[in-house]
Amino acid sequence: MSISKYDGGRDTSRYYTIGDISRLYHIGPDSIRYYEKKGVLEPIRGENGYRYYSSQSIWRMNMIVSLRSLGFSVERIRDYFQNRSAKSTAALLNDELALIRTRLDELNRLQSSVLQQLEALEETKSLQFETVNRVRFPARTAFLIEEPYNQDEDMDLLMKRLVERSSGSIEMIGSSRMASVISPEEGKYLFQGAVIFDPAGDFVLPAGDYLSVFYRGGTASHQYLRLLQQYAADRGLTLCPPYLDVIWQDIHMTTDPSEFISQVQARVSE
Repeated sequence: MSISKYDGGRDTSRYYTIGDISRLYHIGPDSIRYYEKKGVLEPIRGENGYRYYSSQSIWRMNMIVSLRSLGFSVERIRDYFQNRSAKSTAALLNDELALIRTRLDELNRLQSSVLQQLEALEETKSLQFETVNRVRFPARTAFLIEEPYNQDEDMDLLMKRLVERSSGSIEMIGSSRMASVISPEEGKYLFQGAVIFDPAGDFVLPAGDYLSVFYRGGTASHQYLRLLQQYAADRGLTLCPPYLDVIWQDIHMTTDPSEFISQVQARVSE
């Protein structure tokens, strides 16, 4: 990195050009000019009109980059620079610590979500397909959007809206926490809504025995719902909605339809 001398004739110190700062911090010159405009950087001008930055600017840039990465506003950083004291430094550090803890909480939730996804992918290796099973589920909380749709693209939009309502810890890849709500009767729409299982959800799927069947390939929700209904009828059982088609593996994980995995679930009426 080249360091240019200030050419104003008043100082023999070494100064950084805007290009030096840009390369050092991997940010564009426009961002550096923005920080100058906002009063958090104070370059001096050489006789040639160029901006030059001293070691004081380097210290400020270190602070700016670090604090901005945590979400501090430029205004908050400027206020600190303009009113710097032991007291304001302690306040800044406490604010920084609070943001770091929040970030750590977010990362821990994200880690938990990714681990759950990996566990679900591992579990697919031992699933039984085309076989109806009776499974006991505890009460499950979820976020629900009741909006009819047919296409995967429509589901993606609903899922995006659900993720925004959730705790924000849900990954859109390989998550068996997402499901479509199957329309009770085949008609204009295959599905009448979508859910994301989440402890913070405001919708509760009751605890109880559920009939369940796993299948491979493209969406065949009604075909396998009919299989569960026939299984229930043969045994004098009654199924009650909502009927779910839970996603285990889909087009977001693999382009091979033979690797798609879904699970239809329907609760047995008590």
